[in-house]
Amino acid sequence: MAQFFTIHPDNPQPRLIRQAVEIIRGGGVIVYPTDSCYALGCHVGDKAAMERIRAIREVDARHHFGLLCRNLAEAAVYARIDDRQFRLIKSAGRGAYTFILHATREVPRRLLHPRRKTIGVRIPAHRVVRRGAARRRTSDPRAPRESCRPDTRRGPVRHRANYRG
Repeated sequence: MAQFFTIHPDNPQPRLIRQAVEIIRGGGVIVYPTDSCYALGCHVGDKAAMERIRAIREVDARHHFGLLCRNLAEAAVYARIDDRQFRLIKSAGRGAYTFILHATREVPRRLLHPRRKTIGVRIPAHRVVRRGAARRRTSDPRAPRESCRPDTRRGPVRHRANYRG
């Protein structure tokens, strides 16, 4: 069953953010705004939801997904970040950038690039997404996967969730 929420972009309503997070926790798929487009998201470990995203987007199993992280500390749980990469990510700040990094063992295999063992990591600047990420518990890695669709983009975009080596 589909639910539609209208969330204020500058001052997101906490009640609606909680409902969206509960949909993710319950195995649902959500559409949420990012800094460059609208994206589809689900729980990081939910294979059925990942297949629903692939069916909605009409992509095959070779399509790669990225992780949405609250901050650089959470990104370091899923990706190896050395000093040079840390400085680069820190200088770019939050926003419309997906960083392709070597994955740690915390990342499920189905999310990894098959040959390179890399993962796309994004730290959002959009208020709605930041509020939703803040609702997750630190011990609960419920980072939604990102999946931008080219025909839903607005303005100049430097992000592609379906990265290729």
